[in-house]
Amino acid sequence: MTTLINEVINKNAFSLTERNEKTIKYLANFNNKTEVQAELIRAYLSSKDYDIEIIENELITNLLTNSNDEIFNYLVKLNRKWSLKDLELIFYSFLDRSTINNNGIIFTPSTVSDYITNQMINSIDVPDKLICDFSCGGGEFLISALKQLKLKFPTTPAIHFIENNLFGVDILSENVYSTKLLLSLQALEYKEDKEIIDFNIIQGDSTSSNILTNFNKLKKSEGFDFIVGNPPYVKFQELSLQQRKSLKESYTTCDSGNFNLFYAFIELSFNYLKEDGKIGYIIPNHLLKMQSAKSLRNFLLGEKLINKVIDFKDNQLFENAQTYSAIIFFDKKPKEEIVYKTVDKKINNGQIVQHLNDSNYQAIAYNHLNADSIHLLSKEDYLNIKSIENQKNNLRIMTGIATQKDSLYLINTTKEFNKNEQDKYFYKEFENEIYKIEKDITISIIKGSGEKKVDEATNFYEFNRIIYPYQLSDDKVVVISEKEMIQKYPETFKYFQVIRGELSKRNGGKPSVKVWYEYGRSQALNSFTPKIIFPTNSAKPNFTYFKDYALFNNGYAIFGTTSKNEIDLDILTKVLNSVVVEYYIKHTSYMISGGYYCYQKKYLSNFTIPDFSEEDMIFLKKSTSKEDINEFLIRKYNLLM
Repeated sequence: MTTLINEVINKNAFSLTERNEKTIKYLANFNNKTEVQAELIRAYLSSKDYDIEIIENELITNLLTNSNDEIFNYLVKLNRKWSLKDLELIFYSFLDRSTINNNGIIFTPSTVSDYITNQMINSIDVPDKLICDFSCGGGEFLISALKQLKLKFPTTPAIHFIENNLFGVDILSENVYSTKLLLSLQALEYKEDKEIIDFNIIQGDSTSSNILTNFNKLKKSEGFDFIVGNPPYVKFQELSLQQRKSLKESYTTCDSGNFNLFYAFIELSFNYLKEDGKIGYIIPNHLLKMQSAKSLRNFLLGEKLINKVIDFKDNQLFENAQTYSAIIFFDKKPKEEIVYKTVDKKINNGQIVQHLNDSNYQAIAYNHLNADSIHLLSKEDYLNIKSIENQKNNLRIMTGIATQKDSLYLINTTKEFNKNEQDKYFYKEFENEIYKIEKDITISIIKGSGEKKVDEATNFYEFNRIIYPYQLSDDKVVVISEKEMIQKYPETFKYFQVIRGELSKRNGGKPSVKVWYEYGRSQALNSFTPKIIFPTNSAKPNFTYFKDYALFNNGYAIFGTTSKNEIDLDILTKVLNSVVVEYYIKHTSYMISGGYYCYQKKYLSNFTIPDFSEEDMIFLKKSTSKEDINEFLIRKYNLLM
């Protein structure tokens, strides 16, 4: 049985006890999943003192016709109490890695599902609401909904709710089976049993246009009162070509860019929601900021569909997935503001409930938001961001060169055979062969993220060189012709001929070039002048001023501002490395992972630089105290900090 045993043990969203770890590892040795499930259910029922012989539910009785004495004896020796969550976790461990990745499956903490369903069900007065999870997985949200319904309406039978109120869809047949099985066991906990429960749990792709017709009990004109869940997170790159095509054609939230599968789930939920219904999802919080989610934000903001947001920032609720989350409630009712709160400090899973239940919410008006990026800001932060964005001068940010095959053009100057300064050639390795490259056709190049630092004391950076098949003509950069290349750089031309086949593979085999050996794109070919380089992902501002005559690639560089009186780049670097930029990015960009924020051009394009007086310039130029510079800039931007 191919499993995610180690991931489940080491990275699941719960602090598993040692006995859980041992159990999962032990059960991984058995290939017959049905026998494992049967013995787990037998152990669970025994720990609850149920008389297995009198159980009528055919789903359970059919499963218990399977047995494995070795597993049975092992579980008996454990002599432990079992919960439904234990079973769900072990069922999850049966899934192989590719199934989990391809379907965006994430194991949801009960605290999250209980909270979301409670927020829905606690507000109703009659037990007739229809609740659906369009990606129900192992049934976590539907089990939580059943528990909340029983708390609210204790006299209504649990099986009545299962048969009439709870609906679920999942693309995997094993998840549909697990959901039905766990709901049956939950009913037994309420001392309810029935030979055949008429479930509304179906296998299917919820993004297909006719999914509701598969529910026998649902009228075609009828929608759901509540839609809950943890929809699948599948990146654009991991979707099949057919999936991409289908989603683009069917959902406006997926009509452009590198969309994620969960965008479609949000949109389809509104298609099946009653006018007074509510949606409660836990989803990646990057939907508030990322460029790829702009169509989704247009959809949500245009109709004012977001009601409440709990943004967990960089707290990882799912340790089995590198995902930062937000709980978001949606509805179709008219509204003028979004209620929200953020959980900035690091919390453990035991503190989730405390943060969910506190009432420290703020509100932001819809007219303060736009689809470029949703910034959930307090009044003070809103004013600060406006002040930062409304100074006189924008940054001049450029992207680097794009060869579309860097490895064929870059020359590693740290190689021993390239350290002879008297040699008129560099040497380039390709497929275990060494080729001469005339030094005169190369130029220094800096990585857009900043080169590897060789010496901290001297701040010396290690540069590569790159083959540069261009020359200046009337202040314009033009590609060197083949004739001139053969005359002036014959060794480089020989090398180009060797790699011609590899160059032709660029841009999916259709390189958009006029001369076959030029770079894949014509951008930034004359970006030699001094520049400020910065990584696109960083925990704090990390801007470095390079005075060197060099190109750059793999990222962005800042060449100054739009000011008529050009600012000294050394001064601008100090501004960019200040607390003002750090504050701005933390409030307008999004967290990547490990405490790193995104510093892409999109998130710096609205950052502005004030006009500095001559006195200001002198101070910034001379000052070496970061604290003094920060205090000066806070005053200069008139920030409330």
